[in-house]
Amino acid sequence: MRNNKGFMLAEVVIVSTIVTSVIVSLYTGFNRVYKFYNERSHYYDIDGLYALKTISDLLLEEEKLNGYHYLPTNGVIDDNYFTNKDLISNLKTNYNIQNIYFKSCQATGFPSDINPTMEDYINNFLNGNLDCSGYNYLLVLERMVNDKYYYSYLRIK
Repeated sequence: MRNNKGFMLAEVVIVSTIVTSVIVSLYTGFNRVYKFYNERSHYYDIDGLYALKTISDLLLEEEKLNGYHYLPTNGVIDDNYFTNKDLISNLKTNYNIQNIYFKSCQATGFPSDINPTMEDYINNFLNGNLDCSGYNYLLVLERMVNDKYYYSYLRIK
């Protein structure tokens, strides 16, 4: 019988290298997917979109978007802005809404007293990626669930 220790050692090293390479490439691929998923879940929140659609419908129903009604000066919508205060109050409670920002698409900037996470959202997502052509207003929603902020925006014609 021949001595195959050298061949077995080479075979183990080659197979180990291939397996390690596959594991590293899978890890980096899944890490990118997870990072993208995490970003999408925080900055394109589906519950926030449902809440924004309800708020948008309420603004249209109460004719707050007819061009004659004054926008909130600080950009933040509170319960007193609406006629149907119960609906907006329940909506804020059910969806854990912290702030609702409302601005004209032609206006620039948001309130200066926003939290840093909201400022990051505006700088990274809205300023570079938002196309307001054909839209008149922009609603941005800030929610807090389990001590984490979630954001959504809705353009309104």
